[in-house]
Amino acid sequence: MSGQTRRFSWVKFLIVAVPAWLLLSGAVAVWLHFRAEKNQLAKVGHAYQKSVSADSIADDFAKIVDVIGPRHQGTVAATDGLKRMASMIEGALGASNMGYEVQKFPGVDGAVDAPPLLAVDVMRRKTAGEIWVLCAYDSPPDMARGADSAAAAAVTLAVAHAMVGRELTQNVHFLFLPMGYAEARTRMAMLAKAHRLITKDANATQVLVIGSMLHPGDMQVLSRDAAQPLMTRADDLIVVAENAEICMQDDAEVSTMLHEMGLPAALLLTLGDEDAMTGSDLLNPSIGQLQQRAVSILRVIERLAENK
Repeated sequence: MSGQTRRFSWVKFLIVAVPAWLLLSGAVAVWLHFRAEKNQLAKVGHAYQKSVSADSIADDFAKIVDVIGPRHQGTVAATDGLKRMASMIEGALGASNMGYEVQKFPGVDGAVDAPPLLAVDVMRRKTAGEIWVLCAYDSPPDMARGADSAAAAAVTLAVAHAMVGRELTQNVHFLFLPMGYAEARTRMAMLAKAHRLITKDANATQVLVIGSMLHPGDMQVLSRDAAQPLMTRADDLIVVAENAEICMQDDAEVSTMLHEMGLPAALLLTLGDEDAMTGSDLLNPSIGQLQQRAVSILRVIERLAENK
């Protein structure tokens, strides 16, 4: 009888112990898997360092203009284009391509399918000061294929590619915005989200907004604050717009709105005669010119991030 009791006790023990062991070992295995994945991602993040590639800019621009097309919420097709643009950015910068960890933050209306804000962190660590580079990935509703904003996005992607693996005194963040050309109220709601991300650690020393890159003139900076680091430490790399009142007149312009929110924001863009540009100029820009824009922006970021 005592033998049967002992066997029964062992059976009860095994009934409890085996499932518990399976649960515990499974949890440990999952933890080890994600830990190894995170470590691998950190290693991959430095494996693809590139220079600014004219071929990549040409390829990205063509994809955005010819394949994705308009990117806004005015029509069903353009709304789909906005979602595909977000997927393109995530794929271009993600672990399987450039090695960045792309963070997605909820869109303006909070819906599951709302186009997200997309962020990448170059060094994945905190520094005393940080540089933020912002670019809208939508397009104006009145622009059939959104070539102007497509050029800005292609140039910004090229700069982000070239930043992979850089070790800098100040960390650099790239933030891609889904509603840069939306109506003012929607744009303000989106920028409020961007503002919260940028000010989370209260250490942004410069916010660079990438604007039009299609015009043949010099790349210029429009800012309301002449004391910004961009204006004092990188003034030999940029042309300060003489007609800076352009920035003052359009309160809906992204960098102006961010400046009014208390951020050290400035707009980098090329200025030129809109009427002198034909449809062919917009849809077939000089790729060498766009490459040079990307190189110039990269030099500005490096100068600011090195705190020299």
